[in-house]
Amino acid sequence: MPKDEVGYIFIRDPHPDPRTVKQNLAGQPGVYFVAEFVGAFVVFAAVEFDTLQELQEAIAGAYWEAGLRSETSTIVKSSRLAAPKRGSPEYCGLVQATIGDRDPVDVLEDLDQTFEDRFNADPNHEHFWYGAALVTGEFDLLIDLGADTKRRINEMVARDVRRIPGILRTVTSHAYLPGNELRPGKPAS
Repeated sequence: MPKDEVGYIFIRDPHPDPRTVKQNLAGQPGVYFVAEFVGAFVVFAAVEFDTLQELQEAIAGAYWEAGLRSETSTIVKSSRLAAPKRGSPEYCGLVQATIGDRDPVDVLEDLDQTFEDRFNADPNHEHFWYGAALVTGEFDLLIDLGADTKRRINEMVARDVRRIPGILRTVTSHAYLPGNELRPGKPAS
């Protein structure tokens, strides 16, 4: 059964270092994905809990002790195709997007329509991945793109994401996942 509170953790200044924080977070409750990234943040984690209270307790307790000292956000509305960090080929691009005056739900639907055929054409997601969600926090939308190369991700951001009406700004952080990603807990379906 899906959890009610899915959260994302963006660590910009990991202490004592990125790999230690990544390893420490991987052992904490609720964490189903953690990896090092290059870009606006250095370590990213995806977590899920039954309640907001449980998430808050983890942030103030176990996650703090594991080195969390940065921004967190939660899902407001997920893409109808997938939420971020449910899968990915070797290269991952996490795109933080700001939405202007347009209804955010309409922007999310346009993204789903843009990527739906490619998402469905690769059912094992070996060569392509897309997930997105409207989120709380510093930006409005988190878009997860996966591909065989970093260049392909950058092309999707430039040709597909930035052309959606209402998206004002994007910031993309990249990761090469083999040997980097840790998936200690499978997310609830």
